[in-house]
Amino acid sequence: GSNATLVGFGINVTDDDVTIEGFTINMTGNFAIVADNADNLIISENIINYVGNTTGAEINNAIRVSNSENVVVENNVLNIPIPSVYVPWAEIPAGSGIWVSSPVSEGIVLDNCSDLILAGNDIAVEYNNIVGSYDTIYAVDVKNSPNAMVVNNNIEAKGHSYIYGLIISGENMTVSDNTITVESDSNYANGIDVEGLASGVIEN
Repeated sequence: GSNATLVGFGINVTDDDVTIEGFTINMTGNFAIVADNADNLIISENIINYVGNTTGAEINNAIRVSNSENVVVENNVLNIPIPSVYVPWAEIPAGSGIWVSSPVSEGIVLDNCSDLILAGNDIAVEYNNIVGSYDTIYAVDVKNSPNAMVVNNNIEAKGHSYIYGLIISGENMTVSDNTITVESDSNYANGIDVEGLASGVIEN
């Protein structure tokens, strides 16, 4: 990035072996960085100022990476005011008794990213609006990502009704040496929530 500043538009990655480094990204709505099928993606040493504005119909994430292997997200500074929004649930498949959530408003989402490293980031998430009942924010959501390493991050999250600092699922995870501070105005605050099929180490 060579200290480049992007204002009003984000970065969309759909290829392997991409490095996003040294940018300042000032973005409102949609995504600051979104990537899919982007193996060996590196997101490093960026400053991301992302403002979410969803009314519940559209997804808001500062960073969203899906279906990618060997992703590294390290040493970034993220300031993320986003709405606290109700979480839709659906029975998939119908009649199965398996209910799946589809969060709308989250800070960072890393979905189906095996051998992921999320390290050394400074992540501040705070609600800027309230949409619906049981409004919820997941500051960092790592899901279905085996061998994920979440280490040495500072996560500060302030929500209205329900706020989660880190929600994570996947086999053989390592969550270590993070500082996670969460605060709710009213109902519920959770630092680390382990979901679904999961195994690994959570320490320090």
